[in-house]
Formats: sequence, C-alpha cells, structure tokens
Amino acid sequence: MDWPRVQAALRQQARKQALGMEKVDSVMQILENVNSIVGPSTQARQVIVRLGYYLLSNESIKVLAPCCPDYTHVEGKYTFQGLRGGISLLAEKHISFVEKLAEIYPNVEVLFLYADHEGDDYELLASTKTSREDFATQVENSVKTTRNKVSQNGWRVEKMTDVITTLLDDETRIIEEISNDSRYTARFNSETISRMEMYRRIRRSMQVEEMKRRTIKTAAQYIALANFAHQAGYIICNHTTTNLAWYLQTDALFLHNPISVY
Repeated sequence: MDWPRVQAALRQQARKQALGMEKVDSVMQILENVNSIVGPSTQARQVIVRLGYYLLSNESIKVLAPCCPDYTHVEGKYTFQGLRGGISLLAEKHISFVEKLAEIYPNVEVLFLYADHEGDDYELLASTKTSREDFATQVENSVKTTRNKVSQNGWRVEKMTDVITTLLDDETRIIEEISNDSRYTARFNSETISRMEMYRRIRRSMQVEEMKRRTIKTAAQYIALANFAHQAGYIICNHTTTNLAWYLQTDALFLHNPISVY
C-alpha cells in the first residue's frame, strides 16, 4: 500500500471539510489496521482512500453483512444438500470478521441480512429438498438464532427483503440492463466458468446456459444490494467471490472478508 499517497489524499479531503490534521492521523491508523484484516479487493489504494473519506465524514461505521441461509456445508464449503435454521456458515464468518473490525473501531453498527429471497429459487429448493414454506421457516429460525448471538453487541439481524423491499424489482430491472449489454458478454462467460463447481453442487446436470443465467442474476443482486447500501450509508462486508468486482461499478464501499465458502 502506498500510504504516503493515501495520506496526501486524506489531507486534501480534510482541508475541504475544514477538519484538523489530527483527524487524518487517527483515520490513517485505523486504515492501516483495517488493511491488515481485509482481503485484496479492499486493499486497493482507491478503495482504501474512499474508506478513509468515509471515516473522515462519519463518527461511526455502518456495516451491512449479507448472509446465505444455513445450507449444509463440509470443510467450510457449501454443499447445498440441505437447509437448517441455525447460524449459517457465512454468518458465522462475518460475525468473526466484524468482531475484529470492532476491536479496531469500536463504534461499529452492523446489520446482518439473510438472503430469504433464495427461497424463490426452485433449483435451491430441489437441491436442499425443501419446500418454499419450510425454507422461509428455516430462514426465520436463522434470523432468531443469529440475533441471540449478536444482540449483546447491539447488532441487528433481519431478512433481506424486509429491509430492501425493492430488491426483487431492482434485480429484474438490472438483469434486463446488463444481460443486453455486449460489454459484459466475456465477463459473464468467465464468471460462469469460475462458478461451475458451485453450480454443479446445486445440480450436477445443470447446463451452461442455465449457469450463465444464474451468473447474470447474481450480478444483478450484487448491484442492487450495493445501490441500497450506498444510499443507506452502509459499507458492505462480503466474502471472496468473483462478484466483488460488480461493487466497483457502483458507489458502494465494501470490506472484503477474505474467506471462501464456495
């Protein structure tokens, strides 16, 4: 990390905001500590500088952590062979990450959002041998179980569509926009290839065109989530995935939790 250039950018921003240079020094220390726990997607200088701007302007950090439902997993990788109602693998890992973040910057507000809309995915329902009703019940159980774990920190846990009420409409609109944009054709193809192993855990006979549609849909979900997070003043906490690059096409800030669950 080119810390002198980061500091120069923050000093310039602080002068614009009429802030003292001691604020810059404080933010620099926080950024160096945060840089030690995040993955490479956040360690890019441009991302770190934007995070620094956020810290200059805000007395607290608001973190939004999207979480998969409690799918079965083996050795830290989702198998999608069943669904339970406990704290999901990804939620557990995000909790550990934000606990480290809170040690660096105690004034952290966290909102964990369980992806309840995945209960509308017939492939996931078939793979987990779950009905839509049972899926909804298990996600609700996960929300309650996770709340019990993190409520002592003042952190919130909700279902995603309860908070982002326009999520499904936004996703549909964005799918239409990006699927017809030739600039993304090669990108969708490469991302589909990188995600094939995960897709085949869901259904071994899944065809490439089906996989590509899922890739486009997931990209749209990430963009929709990023737009909401930016508008609501949240920084997204996200695991290692090819989809992190879609955040860079939005105004959202994100913290790369360097763990893989796929």
